[in-house]
Amino acid sequence: MLKRLALFAFFASGVAWSDLLAREKPVPKLTQTELHEPAVVAAWLKENASKADQAAAREFFDLGTREKAERRWSPAVKSFGESAIRYPSPRTLNEYAEILLIFFSNIRAREKDIRIHAANDLTAVESVYRSAIAADSVLHTMTQHERQQTRENADCLAAYLRSRTGTATCEPLHKYGLIRKAPSER
Repeated sequence: MLKRLALFAFFASGVAWSDLLAREKPVPKLTQTELHEPAVVAAWLKENASKADQAAAREFFDLGTREKAERRWSPAVKSFGESAIRYPSPRTLNEYAEILLIFFSNIRAREKDIRIHAANDLTAVESVYRSAIAADSVLHTMTQHERQQTRENADCLAAYLRSRTGTATCEPLHKYGLIRKAPSER
């Protein structure tokens, strides 16, 4: 009988513990799709910035930085994306946009189909740049120069998507491989 009471107490406490865990709110995260929606990113930051798992976001950001330095583009995309869904800071979103350009560029060069996918790829990257600007409207962490550069990156991609011609000053188009720098600029 004593054994049954002990088992009952053990299971009852387990049920109470699991009930407590179930009521605990999980740390909020964005989805990968939401990173491409500037208004959603801004609203999420207004509501969740103080609750976000910034420590995990920082760890993923650091991992992405190491992967980028080693030119391991796929793991870098994954790491910056994981960082951004946990805490979409302007810096993280800018790194994510840049690494997406390089990642897409490498895939398209290998497959020799850059022109076929350019519109989709560049639309995705432009939206991440716009999300970085939206994030900064909440967090105010970018310098004036960083904000201007981010806006120029987004705007030159938008201009390319409208006209299918790019300017030599559009750095994202260089990274993507649609425009080559003149030999003196390299």
